[in-house]
Amino acid sequence: MAACSGVRRVPISMIGRPAAAVTMRAAADATADASTLARLRGSADRVAGKVREDGKSFRTVTVKFRYNDMQDVSRALSLDEPSDLEQDIYPVLPLLVRKAWERRVSIRMVAMRLTGIY
Repeated sequence: MAACSGVRRVPISMIGRPAAAVTMRAAADATADASTLARLRGSADRVAGKVREDGKSFRTVTVKFRYNDMQDVSRALSLDEPSDLEQDIYPVLPLLVRKAWERRVSIRMVAMRLTGIY
């Protein structure tokens, strides 16, 4: 049923260290920075909560965009110290969005991933 509403929860795994689950939401012709940041903040709340529930912390935040022509672009930033709080993600989101949004065309998908799980 979640796939019908445009939401997919995809577990991500890495060799050596587990990564947090990624929440993706189809962004129907998203072109406004404010709506994109709001979606990413919502994802940060959910994913950081899952990391906290597991008693772990994360170090790297990655933002991925998929344009309507199916081209993907992603940008990542590592925090100075590992954290389990979404409040540490919020300040880096605008920077990552500016770096990732290379073209001013509509976006098909916005995704956020937390890695460097300790």
